[in-house]
Amino acid sequence: MIDWCHKHGISMLQVLPINETSDDNSPYNAISSMALDPTTIAISPEQIPGLTTAKFREIAKPELLKELRAGPVKYTKVKTLKRLLLRAAFDAFLTNIGTRRVSGRCVPGVPRENGDWISDYSMFRVLMEDYHDWPTWDEWPLDRQNRRRRGRGFSHCRPNNAMNTPSEFCSARMCSGSRTTNG
Repeated sequence: MIDWCHKHGISMLQVLPINETSDDNSPYNAISSMALDPTTIAISPEQIPGLTTAKFREIAKPELLKELRAGPVKYTKVKTLKRLLLRAAFDAFLTNIGTRRVSGRCVPGVPRENGDWISDYSMFRVLMEDYHDWPTWDEWPLDRQNRRRRGRGFSHCRPNNAMNTPSEFCSARMCSGSRTTNG
């Protein structure tokens, strides 16, 4: 976009907020002040460690990509596709964890630089998915509304503080290199 603006003599570009939104897709109704919306990140085998070209082609079939690139943005379909691609990368990450096949650039420094928000946000996304993408957490069961009430029912989600949920992996990929605790 910057190159396009330069080419056409445009010196200023204003964009809407790019934080993750709920199902209404309004940039002014963000569900996070830190996480980027999956529709705004480029997802390809070159950009996402663990996402192979074969897996990308299996999930993002040419017919689907053609449909998504025509006409107005189809937010639900784009988000679904990008989450499927991120899930495939996450599955590869889990398969390769503990081996030398895990790329060194796989979310470098994200837990350290974003630790003040990413774990809670990831848990929120997991719970949101459990409740059919409904972000209104104050309408969830009481034991899901407050992390102090989570109890043993959530212990399986974060053994040894490992990044082990697709949403946490997605959150990490969305903020990696783009967001820090200052930002």
